[in-house]
Amino acid sequence: MAGKKYLKLSVLAAVSLVALALACFKTLTLSSTYQQNNQDQQLNLISQHHSIQSYFKHKNHAAVDQQQQASLSQSNIELQSYAGLLSIESLTDQDKSHHWLANKDTTINAEVFEAAVIADIWQHSRNQRGSGFTVRLAGVDYRAMPVWNENLKTVHVLFLQSSYGLVYVQILLCILVLVLAISGMIYCVHVLIYQKRKSRWLSRIKNEKTDPLTGLPNQQKLMGDIEKTTHTNLAFIKIHGYNSILNTYGPAIVDDVIKQISAVMAAYTHPKLKSFCCYHLQQDLFATLEDQDISYEELAEATQKFVHSVTAAKYKVGDGEYISVNVTVGATRKKQDAFML
Repeated sequence: MAGKKYLKLSVLAAVSLVALALACFKTLTLSSTYQQNNQDQQLNLISQHHSIQSYFKHKNHAAVDQQQQASLSQSNIELQSYAGLLSIESLTDQDKSHHWLANKDTTINAEVFEAAVIADIWQHSRNQRGSGFTVRLAGVDYRAMPVWNENLKTVHVLFLQSSYGLVYVQILLCILVLVLAISGMIYCVHVLIYQKRKSRWLSRIKNEKTDPLTGLPNQQKLMGDIEKTTHTNLAFIKIHGYNSILNTYGPAIVDDVIKQISAVMAAYTHPKLKSFCCYHLQQDLFATLEDQDISYEELAEATQKFVHSVTAAKYKVGDGEYISVNVTVGATRKKQDAFML
């Protein structure tokens, strides 16, 4: 049953992670698309600027010599956000004339526009009429916006350097969110499994009534029995030298000694005791409980003989080697004091 719960939990965590990863991927895609659309809008606005429009008119009506174009670049064009403007005129299907009008702050020079680059930009401009496209020049990505003249033989292409810094930041943020989400889910699953196991063990300990080492009733059983008593006669017996025995002979021997002591206690009988019971509470701590209306003298005599049986016995710790133990006894005849102890 627990395995099925963990399986369902694992499947749920896996589905959540996949959904989160898809959401991150979608966010990145939308961010990239938004960045491109934003740059296309900037290029459209630049193309409407009076300086750019003036240049278009020059190109549409007469050739502009190199000196005039340099003048346009330095004085007429006042915008600083674009890289430059490339004019391509189709003379034949294979032969094309071009001129690069650079903005004064651009790093692109005319040498990058080789025949293959011009052909690629021309083809993109034909395929992407009215919308922008991305082109790589001198190792840098630029967003390009084609503006055609009326006879569709000349295209003016505005270039704007692509700014993917924000997109890269968003990618890093998405990765960070994904890592944190995975870590959080792993932690939550770990905590859930730990809490379930802890609850199961606590429940088992709470419901367990027998000490696994000695077979005697444990503290949980004693608390329940005290609740039921009418005349509470409770005694605690603490073994002296437990740590000394442990250090001398080791844990296996000391456990065996505790078992031998438990056997002596469980075998003890007395004619005055009617419901006498022994309990193993901790490593070196035992308890006895008698539920009857008995005089102090009779109870003291029975307890004294019980203690004598424990201390007089010899407990085996090796081949032909035996030890004896001393104990300290504390007792109460009141139920309230029993719970306090």
